Order: sequence, then C-alpha cells, then structure tokens
Amino acid sequence: MTSRERVRATILRQPVDRLALDFHARDEVYAALQQRLQVKANEAVEQALGSDLRRVRPSHPGEVSRLRYSDPTVQITPDGLHRDIWGVGFTRRLARRN
Repeated sequence: MTSRERVRATILRQPVDRLALDFHARDEVYAALQQRLQVKANEAVEQALGSDLRRVRPSHPGEVSRLRYSDPTVQITPDGLHRDIWGVGFTRRLARRN
C-alpha cells in the first residue's frame, strides 16, 4: 500500500498492511537525523523513517519568534508572560545543551 492508501484505509476503518506511522520532532532533532541519515531535508528524514503522514502548515505573513511556535495568537504581557488563546500563561526557558 502507498502511504496515501494506508492513511485513507485507516480513516475508513478498513484493513491495512501495517499501522500508519507519523513522525514530527523539533528542529534540532531533524538536524541530527539529517546528519545521521545523510540527507538534506526534513521530508527526506520522514521518508527514511517510513512516516506516512505529512503536515500542512499555514503560512504566516509576519515575523514569528521560535517561542511562539508560529502561533500569532500568543500575546506577551509587559512583564514577559506569554499567554495563549486559552488563557494559559507560560514563560520562556532556554533549553539546556549537554
């Protein structure tokens, strides 16, 4: 089965040859996998791992910080608190590098 056939059959609850796989990771994980798999694009990583699903992302007309995860609805309060559309507040924490 092709990925498209597998995903469609899964949605329709029909028999498939194997479970449909999905893969998504942070940019640094993709970069490490590109180096390890000796490929140059995220799409190539997904293909090498056998991922059946692909993401459709909206284009965002403005500049977006990595912290906002391309979500233009996140508002930053004067005291630096980030608040999403559900009212959940969070602060920025830098990832530790080993």
